[in-house]
Amino acid sequence: MEKEERYFREYYQKTFVEVPEISMREFGVGDWDKKIVRRHMAFKTHGELNTYLRTRVPPYISYSVALYRYPGSRNMENKILLGADLIFEFDLDEMIQECMVNPDHPFCREASD
Repeated sequence: MEKEERYFREYYQKTFVEVPEISMREFGVGDWDKKIVRRHMAFKTHGELNTYLRTRVPPYISYSVALYRYPGSRNMENKILLGADLIFEFDLDEMIQECMVNPDHPFCREASD
């Protein structure tokens, strides 16, 4: 794991991570054993986020698609939802399974060309 941690440390040192509307996002971080070990975290600025990344070097970090007035609140009702991003997720493994069942699906035909 030392090698992997070194890669993350180097990445965080040379990359300035930016998140849209950062002050309204809830963050979660994980370690090498579990993807999310701490959540309900909030960062007011990109500088604050990047300092955290460079000092703690988490291998996993994610932020909410939701926008909150108080994203760091531990009680969901107290976060006060303001809005959310619309996200589409496409899992390639599911599409490959579909092609095995239905090779005439338009996605499958285009992928094989």
